[in-house]
Amino acid sequence: MNILILTGGKDRATNALKQAFSHKGFSRVDSLSISKLNLVSRGGKTKIVNGGLRIEDYDAVYLRAGLKLTAFVEPLLDELKNEHIYVQVRRGAYYVNGNEALQLSALNGKGIPIAKTVLAGNPKLIKDSIEKFRYPVIMKSFVGQKKIQTIIIETPRSLRSFTKSFKMELDAVVLREFEDSDLVQCAVIGGKVFAIKRRWNGTELERLSKGIAYSPSDSEKVTAIQAARACKCEIATVKLSKGLVTGVLPEINFVVFNRKTGENLYESVASFFHDRASGIKLKRPKQKPSFFDQLSRALEGVFNG
Repeated sequence: MNILILTGGKDRATNALKQAFSHKGFSRVDSLSISKLNLVSRGGKTKIVNGGLRIEDYDAVYLRAGLKLTAFVEPLLDELKNEHIYVQVRRGAYYVNGNEALQLSALNGKGIPIAKTVLAGNPKLIKDSIEKFRYPVIMKSFVGQKKIQTIIIETPRSLRSFTKSFKMELDAVVLREFEDSDLVQCAVIGGKVFAIKRRWNGTELERLSKGIAYSPSDSEKVTAIQAARACKCEIATVKLSKGLVTGVLPEINFVVFNRKTGENLYESVASFFHDRASGIKLKRPKQKPSFFDQLSRALEGVFNG
């Protein structure tokens, strides 16, 4: 089997992943910056183009591009699916995970436990919900997909005052009960979950690199896996606070997770891809021979007959 690692740029994980894929038995392992790909549409068809690279030569693609590339990644996912190439994220994953309101809606729609949340197009529209929250609450405001402000509000009175004073035109506001507790940051790889606990010191969370290895409960594992799948990912980072999902990202910080947990997540990813791509390959339809291939075979029969 062949696999292509598409990256958003250089990082330390790419070479380690290539070694893990090779060790697992992939016969061809390549990496490429996603910026070097083009999608060319002509005659109602779209092709993935890059110099001499033939995307149809690969059985799987490990997509490691950032969410800022959503506008390119989503049509790319369409074409990869059309070529029956396995990717660890499904179509729509970058749209969902690049927009907090959509992500919360996706999680809630699948019954994933999240903190009590209100989504609104304007801060003034949440006034009827002010007394229904347990404080503190966290408010995030957005223009388009860009988050422009995040604040923690301690009391109903402060929230009421803030909503009255807000002057900027917004596209969305997310108001959510804030869990002032330690955060369990999970790396989900298929059915496996690795975790690091980040401590809350009363004012902020410690950085991931300062966290400690954590053994998640069975309930936390199930929630993390279900949250990743609800957000169209089979490999992802899922953040939990008191058993509630607070965020999902379609990527993993391999360097920190390997160092903190003592596990080799590169090998786990390679094993997962091997199993999934093998299943896809068995179901992959045979390509119909081109007109020129058929003609060549016919001529061979004439001259060799």
